[in-house]
Amino acid sequence: MKKSLALVLAMLMLVACLTGCGSSSSGGSTAEGGSDYPTKNVNVIVPFAAGGNTDMSIRALLNTATEQDGAYTFVVDNKTGNSGLIGMEALAEADPDGYTLGATCIDLMLHICFGRTEVTMDNFIPIAATMADPYALIISSSNPNFSTLEEFVDYAKANPGAIKVGDSGVGAAPNVAAKAFEKYFGITFDIYTYDGSADCVTAIESGEIDATFTQPTPAVASLNAGTLSMIGVLSDVRLAAFPDAPTVMEVYGEEYDLVMKGWVALTAPAGTPDAIVDTLSTLMGKALETDDYKAQIESLGMEYLVLYGDELATFLDEQMVFYEEVCAGIDINA
Repeated sequence: MKKSLALVLAMLMLVACLTGCGSSSSGGSTAEGGSDYPTKNVNVIVPFAAGGNTDMSIRALLNTATEQDGAYTFVVDNKTGNSGLIGMEALAEADPDGYTLGATCIDLMLHICFGRTEVTMDNFIPIAATMADPYALIISSSNPNFSTLEEFVDYAKANPGAIKVGDSGVGAAPNVAAKAFEKYFGITFDIYTYDGSADCVTAIESGEIDATFTQPTPAVASLNAGTLSMIGVLSDVRLAAFPDAPTVMEVYGEEYDLVMKGWVALTAPAGTPDAIVDTLSTLMGKALETDDYKAQIESLGMEYLVLYGDELATFLDEQMVFYEEVCAGIDINA
C-alpha cells in the first residue's frame, strides 16, 4: 500500500514538474516571440486604398511570406484617409504584441517634416521594405510645347505658372516632388489635386493637365502604349524598366541631387519584443529573396530590391535627414 502511494505521489510530482516547465516555456516563448508565435491572425494596416502601390507591394510580400511559412495568416486592413496619416497613426497606437503590423511609407516622413503629426519614426520598428521606387516626371507624348526634360524646364522658366501639374493631395509625395522641383529650378507650376496618381495619369491623357510626378506603376500601361512619356526620373540611376528616361542629375549635374524614392516598409509598433521582430525580419527577408516575390514586384512595374533589418533601419534614417533638407523652405499650402 505504502509502495503504491509512493509511486502515485512520484508520478504526480513528475507530471506537475513537466506541466510547470511546459507552461513556463510556452509563456516565455509566446511573450518573447519564440516558437509559439504566432497563435492567431496577424493584422496588417495599409494606410492607402486597395490596388495602389503600397497595398499591392505589401500584399505581394505577405503572400510570399505565407508560402514560406504556413503558420502565418496575415489579414490586410486598408485604413485610409488624410494622405495615409489615419492608418499610420493607428499603427503607432496599436498594442506592440506582434499581432498588429502595418505599412509605413514616405508620406509619413513628409507629414513629420511639415508638422502635420506628432508621430515620429521612433514610433515604428522597421521589418522589411517592399519597394523604393523613384518618382518620375510624366507628360503626354503629344504635348506641343515640350518632349524632353530640358524643354520642359525651359518652357516652365519662360512661362511661369503655365504648366498644369497634377498631384494626389497637399503634403503627399507627388505634391512634394512637384514643390521640390519648383524649388530646385526656380520655376512655378499651376498645381491641380486629384484623388490619386492614377487619376493624374488619366487627366494627362484627357488634356486636363500637362504633367505629374508619380511612381511608374500607375502609368506603366500608358507608357508602354506610347501615349505618355517619362522625361525625367528623380533618382540616382535610371530605371531598369525605362532605361531611356534620364535622371535629373544626369541632365543637370550632381548639384541637382533631387532623389525621391517612394519607399514602403512593413513595420511594427515601437515596443514589440525583439524576438518577434527578429522572427518577422527573418521570415520577410527570406520572402524578399525569392524568385516568386521578385516576379510579382516586377510584374507590377516596381523596382525589385532586398532591404530588411539593420540595412532598412539605416536607409530610413538617411531618408529622414534627406527629406528634412528637401522640405525646408517648401510651403505646401502656397
